[in-house]
Amino acid sequence: MGASQSVEIKPGVTFRAVMADCNALWKVTKRAGKGVWWAECVNEPITFDGRTIDSDYAGTERVFTDDEIRRSAAWERVFADTQTEQEKRWAGAKDGDA
Repeated sequence: MGASQSVEIKPGVTFRAVMADCNALWKVTKRAGKGVWWAECVNEPITFDGRTIDSDYAGTERVFTDDEIRRSAAWERVFADTQTEQEKRWAGAKDGDA
């Protein structure tokens, strides 16, 4: 079993996928059929100048395949591992190291 197949897909699982011009956060809501899931775009509000602004696509629904969700999870692990390696590298760096 590949790393991307280790993700158990069920309602509540979150993942990122492109929606128009953003890398939106999605939450699986229910099964849409064999190997297909409904997901809803999660609101990730930001505060700017004392005003809270909702995400552009919050509440949007669409279907994703098992493969799309698992690939997203695999990329998240790649980025997390890369971040961890960078943190370790810089934690061990001494003045003058490049």
